[in-house]
Amino acid sequence: MIKDSEFDTVTINGKVRARKATSFPCLRCGVCCSKYQALMNRTEAQRVAEGLGISFEVFLDKYTDHRWGGTESFLLRHQNGGCIFLSRDENNLATCSINSFKPSDCSAWAADPSKSECQEGAGKRRSCK
Repeated sequence: MIKDSEFDTVTINGKVRARKATSFPCLRCGVCCSKYQALMNRTEAQRVAEGLGISFEVFLDKYTDHRWGGTESFLLRHQNGGCIFLSRDENNLATCSINSFKPSDCSAWAADPSKSECQEGAGKRRSCK
């Protein structure tokens, strides 16, 4: 088996027979956080509000998308082309200011080289160098 940093490759008789992604690191490009709005249930929204140290009502008013209109589910608001909690560090890497208590929609996202968002982000990261 031949290994590289992104894939395990199985080679039989000199021909590649299988490639599977191994742990693909998040590139911190922010594409996923810019394209999608995280959906939260009430419990998750309350947990994020608590993590921010604000009331549930203030959280709903300041950080959720009012166009959604849900009373038991909520969408995180986007601002400046991405999630309201998305920022950039001095190297232009995406940073989540609620990472330690982010919604499960965000936690469930797994970087993968087959995802178009990760491919787009990889292209952006290469063009920044």
